[in-house]
Amino acid sequence: MKRSAVVGTLLLAGMCLLASSSLAQTPSSVCAMDSLRLLSPDTIDVEYVSTGRVGVNITWPEVDDAVTTCVAVTDTVGLGVPINLDGIYADSVDRQLELFCLNGGAVGATGNRSVVLEWANVNLISTGQVIGRINLSNNGGLLGRSAAGWQKLNDGLLPYLPRTDILHLAESPVAGGGLLAHVRGNLSKGLWYLSGPDGTWTRLAEDVFPDGTIDDVGITAIAYSPDSADVFAVGTVQDGLFITRDGGITFTQYQSEFAEDGNWSLRDVSALSWAAADRLLVAIGNLGLFWSTDGGTTFDHLSAFLVSQDFPSGGGNVAPSINTILDRGAAGLLVGVDSFGLYESIDGGASWLWLWNALLNPFSEPKDVTAILESPLDGDNLTVGTRTSGFWWTPNGGEDWIPLVGDVEWPVQEGYPQVNNLIIDADAGRYLATVDGLGILSCAVGDTAWALSDIADTGILSYSEILISGFEGVDYLLGTYGGGIYTPNTEIRLSDSIVAAQTDAEYRDLDLGLYITFGEGTFAESTTFGMVFQDFQGYAVWRSELTDPDTMELVGLYDKSNPEFCIEGYCGDESYNVLPNCYADKRAACFNFSNPGTVVFFDDNVYEGFTYNYAVTTFDYGNIATASPISLTAEQLFSARYPGDALSIFGGGGNRAELYVHQDAVDPRHGPEIFAYPNPLRLDSGFSGAEGEDVRFKNLPPESRVQVFTLDGDIVADLGPDLQSGDIIAWTTRNGSELIASGVYIFKVLMPEREDFYGKVVVIR
Repeated sequence: MKRSAVVGTLLLAGMCLLASSSLAQTPSSVCAMDSLRLLSPDTIDVEYVSTGRVGVNITWPEVDDAVTTCVAVTDTVGLGVPINLDGIYADSVDRQLELFCLNGGAVGATGNRSVVLEWANVNLISTGQVIGRINLSNNGGLLGRSAAGWQKLNDGLLPYLPRTDILHLAESPVAGGGLLAHVRGNLSKGLWYLSGPDGTWTRLAEDVFPDGTIDDVGITAIAYSPDSADVFAVGTVQDGLFITRDGGITFTQYQSEFAEDGNWSLRDVSALSWAAADRLLVAIGNLGLFWSTDGGTTFDHLSAFLVSQDFPSGGGNVAPSINTILDRGAAGLLVGVDSFGLYESIDGGASWLWLWNALLNPFSEPKDVTAILESPLDGDNLTVGTRTSGFWWTPNGGEDWIPLVGDVEWPVQEGYPQVNNLIIDADAGRYLATVDGLGILSCAVGDTAWALSDIADTGILSYSEILISGFEGVDYLLGTYGGGIYTPNTEIRLSDSIVAAQTDAEYRDLDLGLYITFGEGTFAESTTFGMVFQDFQGYAVWRSELTDPDTMELVGLYDKSNPEFCIEGYCGDESYNVLPNCYADKRAACFNFSNPGTVVFFDDNVYEGFTYNYAVTTFDYGNIATASPISLTAEQLFSARYPGDALSIFGGGGNRAELYVHQDAVDPRHGPEIFAYPNPLRLDSGFSGAEGEDVRFKNLPPESRVQVFTLDGDIVADLGPDLQSGDIIAWTTRNGSELIASGVYIFKVLMPEREDFYGKVVVIR
């Protein structure tokens, strides 16, 4: 679904400036120059609180990120690729990214060399280490070969991965049953399903097979039931075996069926084979081989399958580390293991014959068998692939083993590259193998001469598995690794490209809110450019008095990236606690964000009977993505508080609102103590506009009357109920046009339902 705002666009020749969608939205050209247009909340509500902590609540809606953030691509001179940013910046701090493409290349390149874009947050100290990587090549994922050649079958897979590895593949033997794959970027990305060559990949059971490191949550093997496309088994690194019987909607986990207790982190499912309904074989590290004859309901341990603890001889017997299983039908099994090569059983696992002993001696190297082929013409004619020793062949069931080099130029390295899998293409009369660094090799059935296959024209070399395809019109399916699946103009969520292993833990799930698209074009070698993301710094609350509304005092400041707190708790609560020796308070603790989408500021520095004006603005320092917030020296910029506000360069009507601070008359019979304020009354202090003149009598019940006398008993003022406002009666200390003299005055409060109250007021001129 399309995001609601387009905030930045870069074209080949430079930036394309976008029209502002509102008064405050910042064009990308302005954003690139480290400027941000500020906007005040549309309205504020002000309310006097007379219970609990007495003060004023100022409430406003949080300003919309769509008009108070901006993004821009920078340093674009000579950049050969159009880049588009879509969405709304969602983080609360300014960020600057540095992007780097070392080797260069075309977006969507299909060759062997990947085009990888690395990015990093510039200010590691203040805004964290955030590292990202996007593979912009289109040379990976799943390939399908038809008469027209190899085509990519990646619709629905994740285009943002730094590498798209198809580690394990399994196709249902039931017609139309579909394909399963384990996908990895740098982390495991779970189990995926494809219905056919024209289908879209769908992720299955993300809660069962979540993202994570291969060592923690990786899938190790997949096997379909031979009878139903809705039934398949999935082996994992340390969570045991999972079987679904409803096409991946639900899974049953198996662990205790193999061992009642023990450390499962050391017991991964290393291989699976499901050749017939009664022949599900499961290999588990440290435990060995298990067999289920009832479709995975119960398992029997083939405990006789053991190897020497020390290669090539000596020590007690232990369960082997199994890499691959070839089910020969009836009671026949071939199993490839680490170090000891190949084992055979002809009695369903009751006993085992070591088929590699002719080659192993105290001076030989271990043989890790990773793939097995049995000739359809002769069961004693076996070919195996190994991890570091290439191909080996026996014509006589293991009595003699011959290394096969064939017409292949093996890479110069320590040992041979790993043989990942071996299959028989009976229709074509040939064997096929995938080999690290070499590609797809082939050999005629019954022959031993391996060579580069005539189908190895994919342009890339890193393959995991090749399958004979059951999809209509597709001959082979090929899983690759190390490549990318990006096509030009594909939109990806920028946060999805964060590399968790290189990013600070607190930022691994950072939502930047942005989507990035790379158009057709080519990056030169060592291309660098940048991105700027800005948000306003925080909120400011302003107050003025009735007689001078435009002279507004800053009473609260909340810096989103560096809030200062000298109060424990929220200052609007009675239980708040001012911290000792804390002098830098900007009243950040008086801001309350507990109600999403709304902000409240509490002002307790108010007086009964005063009229105040309040306004709320946003503020900013410009772009501080590379600065430390605690050492800022830049001038603060503010949005408008009221129309024509000279403080702001951004214009706008502001949100100034007026509030008369008072409360209703108190209970007629009971209430707080009555008092007068200011007391003493001094000539140059008191109420704004009435300094040295007005005194107010507070906490009066309804229908009160206040009389003021000199110490000699002469009446100075008689203030009736008609002058009462709420619980206050105001007295202007004049006798006609003259201010009354300094001295002590007695006041008497007459109330219908209480006894008279007496007090004193001191006047100092």
